[in-house]
Amino acid sequence: MTRESRPGLDALLELEGEKIVFSDKGWVKIEARLVAKTSERPNGIKYNLTYHDSSNRRVLGFDNAHAVQPRRRRFRGRRIVYDHRHSSPRGQGHALRV
Repeated sequence: MTRESRPGLDALLELEGEKIVFSDKGWVKIEARLVAKTSERPNGIKYNLTYHDSSNRRVLGFDNAHAVQPRRRRFRGRRIVYDHRHSSPRGQGHALRV
């Protein structure tokens, strides 16, 4: 797969597999890997960035693992967004504005 230079995305890819533990026992997990570019993943990266509390519950997460429907009251199209955030342990996620 051919890659152009993208400093921010390259830095993210270098952090693949990192787990950062904080003094309060909370931790961050970083997953990022190259995939084929598609309309769902136009940057060619599949990612999952999560913060977990000391009880191992996900508190906040950003990923593009599955589609979410954007919250728009006036727009009735079938636009599906993959980049989203989870702001609760069991939430389906909210589309990110990218």
